[in-house]
Amino acid sequence: MQIDDMNIEKKEIELQGRKYYAQVFLKMKGDYNPKMISLVDLYKKYTNNQNGLTLLMIDNYLQKDSFDDYYVDENNLIIIVDSVKKDEQNIKLVRLWTKSEKNIEMLKEIRLFKTIEEYNKRH
Repeated sequence: MQIDDMNIEKKEIELQGRKYYAQVFLKMKGDYNPKMISLVDLYKKYTNNQNGLTLLMIDNYLQKDSFDDYYVDENNLIIIVDSVKKDEQNIKLVRLWTKSEKNIEMLKEIRLFKTIEEYNKRH
């Protein structure tokens, strides 16, 4: 982990018309250079599904808010893009996992299966 210190400030703040009830401040280790990217730019980078439906999951949680509001450190992500065709509509499922020890071990286990769907059926 490249985080040197973390501070949570529990104070209401409004950004772009949305209220938040806390802020998280991360101090990175001196030699770490994050590669920040918006979820919109990440989506464009890894998909070509400009007109279709895209679902985004982060650590197995469906992202329900606008992609515009979030930035992530691309260095700390494992990215998997799945395609599903349903009723002539292409759906992209972009799965992002943070590079935690737990997620890395889980993804090593998934590789033993042909697809994530096969893994999910067995667990």
